[in-house]
Amino acid sequence: MASNRDIFSKHLPNVKLATRIDAEGREVQVERREDIDATAKEQETFDMLVAAGYYRARIKGLSSFDKVVGGMTWCIECCDYDVDVDLLFHENLTIGQKIALVEKIVSVLPHMKCPFQIEPHQIQGLEFLSIHPVIQWLVKKSVENRTERAQRLKKFAIGQFHNHYQYRTDKEQLEKIRNASTHIKRIQELYNPIRVYQRKENSHEDEKTRVRMTLLEYGDSTAVSASSENRAGAGEEFDVQRLLKNLSLTNETITCSPTHRLDASERDAMHKHYTELQQEMETDAKQLSEQSQLKMLEASKIALDRKFQSNLKVNEEIEVEKQKQQQQLQVLEEQKRQLEAEIEQYKTIEAKADPELVTKVHDMLKQHDQLKKEEAEFKEFCRQDLAKLQKQIE
Repeated sequence: MASNRDIFSKHLPNVKLATRIDAEGREVQVERREDIDATAKEQETFDMLVAAGYYRARIKGLSSFDKVVGGMTWCIECCDYDVDVDLLFHENLTIGQKIALVEKIVSVLPHMKCPFQIEPHQIQGLEFLSIHPVIQWLVKKSVENRTERAQRLKKFAIGQFHNHYQYRTDKEQLEKIRNASTHIKRIQELYNPIRVYQRKENSHEDEKTRVRMTLLEYGDSTAVSASSENRAGAGEEFDVQRLLKNLSLTNETITCSPTHRLDASERDAMHKHYTELQQEMETDAKQLSEQSQLKMLEASKIALDRKFQSNLKVNEEIEVEKQKQQQQLQVLEEQKRQLEAEIEQYKTIEAKADPELVTKVHDMLKQHDQLKKEEAEFKEFCRQDLAKLQKQIE
């Protein structure tokens, strides 16, 4: 029997003995034929695992089963997939542990939405034609997951850096903002509106009048000036006295009755005060109008200067073009004079020549033109005949 096996092995040199696990869980030796494609896929699988970062696949002392299972376990762990199984891989496992681990790995793959299907016996039998696409997908998935994790960690590190550390320039800028906010708050408190008057009773005025009276209560002179300007355009005069009758002086520092009435002298003083304010506002309006007119004049002057400069450039271009045209005109006139001189010379020669000879030359020239015309017609006729013949031949 041994001799027969030796003879058989000579005819089939790719037949080797391998250890496999039968249905009862016992190790048995079986004949295994080497497949060139499977061997190539095996090497590609191990190279792919090493390139992905699983350097244990380089160890020559490990079996192919340990490398495959270890690589798949490592890829699944890198994917951070939450599955209630123990995927921790140890070397030199027993047969029962190997079977349990392979079954757990195969059961995890559908949860990871792996597009390839693989059975436990294919991993145990090291069928690399089926194992290679699964490991390729796991490696790709683990690389993508590690890239996303690196980006998240980078963003988290940057956020922690900005939360717990500040540059010197940032500290100086924050200090400037604090100081500026303090000064701005003081200025706001300094220029807060202060109520000067208080309305005696609720009047049944229109909305615009109520707004002006409210502004007058806080000493806003723009209400008087703006309304007076609007009414001056309509030919009416704003009555400050009428509004002041409905207001009473209030003093926030001294406790007094809110219905304190103004006497005649105080009312006259306030009327005079608001008249002066109105005159000042009118003067300011005139000054503003004059300034706006000056600005408009300056703007128009600048626009005219720009237009003048552009016109100067256009004039310069026109002058240059004019000189070019004059030069061309001189050249054409010179050519015209030369042609006229040649024509006169030809006329003189023609006058001196024999009339019969001139007539003969004219006739010969006409004949030459006629022959050229006939030649062109003949060539066109020949082309047409050639085209017809080619069509007939085809």
